[in-house]
Amino acid sequence: PLGECRALVNLAKACVRAGKGEEALQPLARAEALINASDLGPPGPELSALYDVLGNLYFRMSRYEELLATRDRQIHVARAMGDERVLVRAQVGRALAVGMLGRFRESGLLVEEIMPRVEASEDAETLRLALALAAESAMVTGSFGASRAYREREIAVAERLQGAGTQPFSLSNLAQLLLYLGEWDEARRAALDASEQLLAIGSASRAVYAQIYIGELALRQGRWDEAECRLEECAQVAGRIGDLQALRYALRLLAERDLLTGRPQAAVDRLAPHGDRSDVKEHDVTALLPILAWASLDTGDVDRARDVISEALERANTQGNRLAQVEVLRVRGMILARNAEWAEAQCAFCESERLAHSMPYPYAEARALYEHGVACIRRCKREQAEDYLRRAQDIFRRLGAAKNMEQTNQALLHVERLPA
Repeated sequence: PLGECRALVNLAKACVRAGKGEEALQPLARAEALINASDLGPPGPELSALYDVLGNLYFRMSRYEELLATRDRQIHVARAMGDERVLVRAQVGRALAVGMLGRFRESGLLVEEIMPRVEASEDAETLRLALALAAESAMVTGSFGASRAYREREIAVAERLQGAGTQPFSLSNLAQLLLYLGEWDEARRAALDASEQLLAIGSASRAVYAQIYIGELALRQGRWDEAECRLEECAQVAGRIGDLQALRYALRLLAERDLLTGRPQAAVDRLAPHGDRSDVKEHDVTALLPILAWASLDTGDVDRARDVISEALERANTQGNRLAQVEVLRVRGMILARNAEWAEAQCAFCESERLAHSMPYPYAEARALYEHGVACIRRCKREQAEDYLRRAQDIFRRLGAAKNMEQTNQALLHVERLPA
């Protein structure tokens, strides 16, 4: 059974690598049936290797609950073997699964706890993965400085590895963080470099993330047609290979593009089918919810917008997901302001601005300032509106966010027409 199971898993892996995720389902289901129904033999290197490959496959297919269960099996085998190197690798893989299930604070603590053992194992690939996971956890929980330090270490370790795609993939991870930090020129260079290297070796499945970050930057800089074209292509690639994380990321940005061009129903229709697949609250769904709430608000469905943003806030708080909290609070402020609940709206905007500034996440800070200023215009609060909008304008100008600058300039013209 072990040999048959290994062959089936390898067949499923080949299908996913070839971008044929649907064709991987049948051999994977047969392998799962064997694992659940058969004695695959005593703990040993071959059984551990099977679980390692299977865990990697589950991650590529965004099946995080199965990933967690497989890493637990691998940990049991490694302990029975008395193999510290394999045990550490499995524990890092388990921490990854915990993070993908939305428990990033727990994931970060797990990695921090085992990092000395990872370094002692002298397994460079496991160390790279641990650093990548630590960087991701720090980024999601709003510690951008710590995340950058981990990313830079990750790249240094990746440069020592044999695999041609490892270093550029780590570089694309850094590109995402640089985008959030507002270092857009550096982010674009890193993402383009990573994408070119990965596509040159035929790794379209790994290049999709760098491509998404290039598309996100185009969206932020106001090159909306370029962003839409690139992100649509990313969504197609991600859907074809079954990478739900990349698919949700691309769709979230495309939904923002819909909203910015006055198509809120299109945004709702785009996001609605891509929520949680079970009762597990996945972290990338948490990031979708504020955009869905914004879209619902702009369609006039205020009740749905309130329900969605309440769920998003509860999830972001529970998960310690400060990256999502910034967006959730901004959209919550928009919903409250639409209903003339001014005091609550101001609290939401101010908290969004404060969180974004502390990370620092300048683009998110400027967007919160802009919406705060618009709310003050509706209240005929001329001085406050001008203050928030001028501060947003300064950040948008520094970043090079052209469309946001135009939008802010239009709002400032409205301020000039308010009574002194």
